[in-house]
Amino acid sequence: MGSVYYRTSVAGSGSVAAAREIQIGRFAPNVNVSFNASLNAQADLLLLNLTYTFGTPVLGGQLAIGVTGIFGRSAATIDGTLTANIGGFAATRMGSFGDSITSVCDLYPMITMK
Repeated sequence: MGSVYYRTSVAGSGSVAAAREIQIGRFAPNVNVSFNASLNAQADLLLLNLTYTFGTPVLGGQLAIGVTGIFGRSAATIDGTLTANIGGFAATRMGSFGDSITSVCDLYPMITMK
């Protein structure tokens, strides 16, 4: 049996902003909008490889059969902030979304002959 533990994490962020002057009657305010977002994700995986090697020769060679499976958990979150300024008024909206899964992957069979 062979096993491999694999852990990874990623992170990223970005910002965007826009400004525009609008006309409402005699009132001409500036509108400023900005959005900031960040992503964080991580995965913890265990790869297991079970192999059996036959002791007696098969077709003049040594036959081995095995199966590999991946088991683990991955999670990700996105956080964001939206800010809008119109004249002297400001509004801010913050939000977060996250999800995770713990699962078993497909099994991968393997046959070798030496």
